[in-house]
Amino acid sequence: MSVPRRIRARIVKDTVAASRLRIGDTEIAYRVRPTSGGTDARTILVLHGFTGQGGDWAAVCDQLAGHGHGSICPDHPGHGDSDAPDDPALYTMEALAELHHSLCTHLEGGPVVLLGHSMGAAAAEQFAIRHRDSVEALILVDSVGGSRKEDWARALAGYEKPKLRKMAFEQGMGALYDYQIASGRRLIEHIPEELRADVRAHFTQTSVVGYFHAAAGMRDRIDTLQALAGFDSPALVLAGENEDPTFIAGSRELNACLPNSRFVSIEDAAHNPQFEAPERLADIVLEFLQETGPVERRER
Repeated sequence: MSVPRRIRARIVKDTVAASRLRIGDTEIAYRVRPTSGGTDARTILVLHGFTGQGGDWAAVCDQLAGHGHGSICPDHPGHGDSDAPDDPALYTMEALAELHHSLCTHLEGGPVVLLGHSMGAAAAEQFAIRHRDSVEALILVDSVGGSRKEDWARALAGYEKPKLRKMAFEQGMGALYDYQIASGRRLIEHIPEELRADVRAHFTQTSVVGYFHAAAGMRDRIDTLQALAGFDSPALVLAGENEDPTFIAGSRELNACLPNSRFVSIEDAAHNPQFEAPERLADIVLEFLQETGPVERRER
């Protein structure tokens, strides 16, 4: 794909007001941009990453909306404006998949284009495996899913250290973030300078219980490669060209596994292309949507 280079990295504040829906015992916040492009318009369900929120995708979704495509951007439990239940079972990748499938069924009724980023991509993989008829196309961005990676599991297990839990619960998420930067657990040089204050602010908006339960959900997730090999709808696997090599290798592994997939490297981006290269990311998604075309919608 030939796509123009991005402009300066930035976080765009989402101007779409959040709505709320109770699913089971959890109230979920979400933002909707309706479709407006006729029969070729698609609805994209966007599942954000760990310590993020649905509003992170405003710049990308605004560009998609400019071409008539709608979007649904929920906040995971424990993130953004959603409830933060203190039940680890609600933060597994399978539980997130079921939660967002219920939301999507309530709002949309027919199949959607499913886009997941990082932890959200791991949840999207479970969504596609469990509800294939609800997914007309799959987009995975810098996924932590795919095969089990023991180095990732070990790193995520480190989040359970008593020192970190004590710091977060007693001093707050800001103190935890600053400690991670100072100790090298979180690499500041991978975050563009103009984004650092906003990235920290987003991190501190994640609830403490949501943070630790979601980390455990990623740590304990199951391998999805074998099941995804049977997903033959169009798929697009993306990774920032400056992403950690382990993530790039995992994304290429997912691309090789999915039978109707392509891999695209996002120029000038690392792990957060929705901030680092939103125009490029949106252009790549738009080209994919144009090439794959919508499936016949179900009656609602």
